[in-house]
Amino acid sequence: MGKPTYLDLLRCKNYRTLLSANFINRLGDAIDTLAFTWIVYSFTGEGTWAAILFAVNKIPSVALLPFAGAMVEKLKKKNTMMVCDVIRCVLVLALILVMGAGRLSVPALAAFTFLISVAEAFRIPASTSFLTQLLNREMLDRGVMLNVVITTLVEIGGAAAGGLLISGFGAQAALAADVLSFVLSILLIASIRQEENISTDMKEASSIQVLKDGLIYIRKNVMLLFVIATVVLANGVMSPIDSLLAVVVVDVFHREAGYLSVLKVVLSVGMLLGGISYPALRARIKDEKWYLGAFVYIGLLYFYVAGCGSWLGTFGGSHVVMAGLYFLYGIAASFLAAGLGIQLMENVQQEYMARVSTVYSAIASAAVPAASALAGLFLKKFALTSVFFGAAFVILGLAVVWEVLRGIYVKAPRIEAADS
Repeated sequence: MGKPTYLDLLRCKNYRTLLSANFINRLGDAIDTLAFTWIVYSFTGEGTWAAILFAVNKIPSVALLPFAGAMVEKLKKKNTMMVCDVIRCVLVLALILVMGAGRLSVPALAAFTFLISVAEAFRIPASTSFLTQLLNREMLDRGVMLNVVITTLVEIGGAAAGGLLISGFGAQAALAADVLSFVLSILLIASIRQEENISTDMKEASSIQVLKDGLIYIRKNVMLLFVIATVVLANGVMSPIDSLLAVVVVDVFHREAGYLSVLKVVLSVGMLLGGISYPALRARIKDEKWYLGAFVYIGLLYFYVAGCGSWLGTFGGSHVVMAGLYFLYGIAASFLAAGLGIQLMENVQQEYMARVSTVYSAIASAAVPAASALAGLFLKKFALTSVFFGAAFVILGLAVVWEVLRGIYVKAPRIEAADS
């Protein structure tokens, strides 16, 4: 028999149901992300708070994800996903009620975003593990790829829908759509019939010991250390421009929520096309060369956006020019994400994959709140254009340093995956 096709994959009822649940869930998340960004900046009127609350949103991913991954291994994945979705649904509904009562405050915004992120920290490893249970080994690669493509596509639609909802009906309407998406996702997941067996050894194993074994493995794998260092740099350089996008739209481009939606849509399209094309591109040119190009482009993008606030004027910030630049930014970001994800798979033995991947995600996420908070602090003393000019030079300098040090790490022998 030949390799299973995508049609064969979609004939699997449980997978098809989970894919539908993920589609709806990600649609709500995309709308929620846009709405929350707009709520924070419109309520505070300060780019500093937008950056700080963006950092607060990422803290649970750094602090909890490694432990959450180990804890979820001991739990039923389907039930864990449903409980996390219920918690997130209740929190977003509570935020709507707080906004309607006129009692919204910065501490309340910080609390809501933190608690929602805590629930997400447990749902992510549960969802990843549950997906692998629904498919046999021959279908797994296509199943994972289709899930990524579908969720990326829905992020595009979610960004567009979020902008329309906010512009036409306000941020509360966008949050209400997010609540509805959680309810539908919960119902779909509940309909999946899948027997989950958790081994006695796993139930009795210490979560701390499982995590410790993963950390020791990482420390001994030189190539894996290089991959982790690169993803930390990537997340760090992208975090400020991502967390301050609403500020850029209002203060630099002097536009409304609709333009924020436009930039997010073209960014998502760029990420989708970049992710699809990257496997073929890396066969021709080494990963590290694509990473360097991405770092340089991101540094130049900071420089250009800063210029739009000074000498470039209206033409520099035109819809067509900025849409094109953010489309290319999406491609650059996807090259970094796809390449580093593939290299992670290539350099981790199968029996360590689950624990190492959660540690990898947590360490990678650590750069996001750090860089975002740092950008927020600089905005307290300097104008946005000055901060972006400074960031551009720092990023380009770090790219040079990374390129010099790269030669040392890439000479290290790779640890082949157990299945290779």
